Amino acid sequence: MICPVISITFLIKDRRILPKGPQRQRTTDATDSYKNTGQRVRPASTSDPFIHIRPKTIVFLPNMAIQFTSWGAARQVTGSMHLLRFSDGFSVLVDCGLVMGPRSQDPLFGFEPTSIDLVILTHAHMDHSGRLPELVREGYKGEILCTEPTLELSALLLRDSAHLQAKRMASDQHGRGKGRKKGEQAFKKLAHRLEQDAEHCLRSFHALRINKTYRIRENLRLRFIPCSHLLGAVSVYLEIEDSGRTTRFGFSGDLGRFGYPGLPDPAPFPEVDYLICESTYGGIQHKETRPAADVVLEMIRDALGQEGGKLIVPAFSVGRTQAFLMILHQLFEKGLLPEEVPVFVDSPMAILSTEVYRNMEDWLSQEARNMIKMYGDVFSFERLRFIQNMGQSRKIASDYRPSILVSASGMLDGGRIHTHLKEQLQNPKACILFIGYLAEGSLGRQLADGASHVTVDGRTVMVRAKLCYTDIFSGHADHRGLMDFATKTSKDVLKQIFLVHGEPDRMEDLAQDLRNQGYRVELPQRGQVFELD
Repeated sequence: MICPVISITFLIKDRRILPKGPQRQRTTDATDSYKNTGQRVRPASTSDPFIHIRPKTIVFLPNMAIQFTSWGAARQVTGSMHLLRFSDGFSVLVDCGLVMGPRSQDPLFGFEPTSIDLVILTHAHMDHSGRLPELVREGYKGEILCTEPTLELSALLLRDSAHLQAKRMASDQHGRGKGRKKGEQAFKKLAHRLEQDAEHCLRSFHALRINKTYRIRENLRLRFIPCSHLLGAVSVYLEIEDSGRTTRFGFSGDLGRFGYPGLPDPAPFPEVDYLICESTYGGIQHKETRPAADVVLEMIRDALGQEGGKLIVPAFSVGRTQAFLMILHQLFEKGLLPEEVPVFVDSPMAILSTEVYRNMEDWLSQEARNMIKMYGDVFSFERLRFIQNMGQSRKIASDYRPSILVSASGMLDGGRIHTHLKEQLQNPKACILFIGYLAEGSLGRQLADGASHVTVDGRTVMVRAKLCYTDIFSGHADHRGLMDFATKTSKDVLKQIFLVHGEPDRMEDLAQDLRNQGYRVELPQRGQVFELD
């Protein structure tokens, strides 16, 4: 049977224009639909609006099962990319991320990008969004659905990633020294191409509201459910009516934790038949239970207690930096920060993303909104300085006087933080405070594992600085949180759990606990196809 899919769209309310590029469609209004291309269709219910998808002829294959395949973050932490293909041939890709790490090389897509009908993005982090420009360049022509903060943050991160990828590729091709001039020329060409790819990709982004059910097609419904991992981050609920029955899918995305600074708590997730769940902290419990402000104050006092002490905080520019600044703001207002100690944020991306956070007040926690009413800005205070250029960065890096510095990247694999590490890693009065996840192979993980010396930008540096770690700013749910999420659906209802986005031993720890409670658990290999009944 040949059945054309109806082309439909949604009403957009523009909030503001992104820093670059053309004005795009924005958050859908859950009360209407709007003709963009194709046929105008009124929703049957104001709470269940249609969403535009491009017209496509679909051949129904009644004997074909629904298929699930993980093409990324399969038995590894990064590179999330998960594909659902329904019996009528319609394909949904959830996330399309980069494999993160030093000189990481992403494999070829295991599918034809032109075969994908819809992309859903859980949040803006590059290990979930970073390959979207490549996907579009290779032929994907559909929409990319996400929340409004994810759209805004992705615009920043994808443009920045294009620049960094071009720089790395030009360096790999031409190196330094005699090839420097050719390298600069290659960089300009690569940067232009990759930046164009990013801009082209961003035109496909469409923002949806949270906690609203949208009809993608007559037989497919979608709902975004907040998960507190990052501003605008969501878990995904999909409901497909296929061959006379309804099948429900859950994609956890990256699960956050309750009480995370600045973000609302994760919302309840509905029951599902199949769950694709992250496992980053499988087998690990968050150790710190004290309020974040108490932990940070203790770390500051320990680091600055000796004369000349410096506190250096490697932090992801998006998410961790804003959470840390909010806590510093609280300490400042209470008069608990040392009066003579300046605070620096040395990350151009952190400056831009903090502005997004300021403009997304409605997406912050009630506590953060209350602070905004009292103080006007929760991400700034009198002693805080945002560093704008490399000259200022080098000056601060070589200054051994007491200070607090926040810089990217969180895993130390690049960014302005390298300028400071080359100077301060060998300073016994400096303290490096890790506040986020450290992936295997990263420079941060090398330090955490006790390396006596490391290589930073080609320079060998002795490690004399004190190294500290706290999980209070971890944006991931721990083992208990993952178990609570996965077991919300009874084992008699939940047919299968697929664990992704975790190191193999972490996955195994979580899988074993789930199996002990009677759940069926799979740890997919990349490209492994599962036919779902």
